[in-house]
Amino acid sequence: MPQHTHSRLGAALLVAFAVATAAVLYRKAAEQGDAIAQYNLGVCYTKGDGVEKDPAEVVRWWKKAAEQGDAKAQCALASAFYYGEGVEKNPAEAVRWCKKAAEQGYAKAQSALGFYYALGIGVEKNVAEAARWWKKAAEQGDAKAQCALASAFDNGEGVEKNPAEAVRWYKKAADQGNAIAQFALGYAFDNGEGVEKDPAEAVRWYKKAADQGNAIAQNNLGVCYATGEGVEKNAAEAVRWYRKAADQGVAEAQKQLASHFVQGIGVEKNPAEAARWYRKAAEQGLAMAQMSIASYYALGIGVEKNAAEAFRWWKKAAEQGMAGAQYNTGRCYANGQGVEKNPAEAVRLYKKAADQGNADAHNILGLCYENGTGVVQNDAQACVHYLIANALGGTDTELMQNNLQRIRACLSGAQYVAAQQAATQWVEKFRAGEE
Repeated sequence: MPQHTHSRLGAALLVAFAVATAAVLYRKAAEQGDAIAQYNLGVCYTKGDGVEKDPAEVVRWWKKAAEQGDAKAQCALASAFYYGEGVEKNPAEAVRWCKKAAEQGYAKAQSALGFYYALGIGVEKNVAEAARWWKKAAEQGDAKAQCALASAFDNGEGVEKNPAEAVRWYKKAADQGNAIAQFALGYAFDNGEGVEKDPAEAVRWYKKAADQGNAIAQNNLGVCYATGEGVEKNAAEAVRWYRKAADQGVAEAQKQLASHFVQGIGVEKNPAEAARWYRKAAEQGLAMAQMSIASYYALGIGVEKNAAEAFRWWKKAAEQGMAGAQYNTGRCYANGQGVEKNPAEAVRLYKKAADQGNADAHNILGLCYENGTGVVQNDAQACVHYLIANALGGTDTELMQNNLQRIRACLSGAQYVAAQQAATQWVEKFRAGEE
């Protein structure tokens, strides 16, 4: 056996012997009522150091130490009650022990107590009380508490909203390596919230958080590389960070990654990969991705053509209020594509899209009123919609103009003037609402 193998084996045996000896010594002292030893023996049972792992024994020894006022044991016992490890889950009991430790100034317990109050776990929700405990822990240097306190200042929860104070606490936590705080600090620099806007600083902090696996930071870093904000534009780097975030399930990153596969930016064009990522984002409810995957199924891009799937995804996006999807879902109902024909339902969806200023929806509503499809025939109403469509501008302006000229010939001068007034009023009201 090589000498270095003997060495490693010897070291391992020494460690094992030391651990077993420690457990024996802790037990002797614990049985004599030493609170620190009782706590440490509990830790041995959590890890299986020198003893067999036993959650019930963990709780038994921590409880003994906690009852003697050991803050670490009280905090650990609170955690056991919260998770139901070695004891029946009991959030109220978790809070009771956590508070005992917190009142002794134990920062970890103060931080945890803040979260109990913030979430209303085992105690009535009280964001002001949460902020109070976080501040106590934060002032002792607890990074989680610093980050939580920063968030409270950021959102004005339990304290008066103060972006500058939020940045100050985020920075303290970020400097300790807290990934959430690093991301939040990057976001603050990115948007100039509580600090002067500085894209380069934003990138620096996003990268620190991203390197620790923070998915949102990875996505935002991808955006920075894609746009050249705060860093030299680099499509391949953008794709690399989008992929990391996408693999962690960030829907926006999945959509962006799909878009890069569509255009072949930073990666080789690949319609099938684009479809795969659009679908992942769509399954998480991202409306824009739902619209994209619907189009892919409708046209057979990267996936087998499937009218029913196209309809299904357009309908999901339509239900989220996407005007383009409402229009396309209406077309499906009108033409019986992927769903049974239903002209009335088509008109209902066209109206929803039209109400959002979709010119194509106004144009097709004009056709519906002109032909009495899914609605009572009405040339004057058709004219109003054609006028609005022309004013807004759609995908086929020539068709819209032809439709308007055709319907105008069917109306009297007075009817056309009335239609113009109605259309102008609608457009002005719509544009005023956009401002």
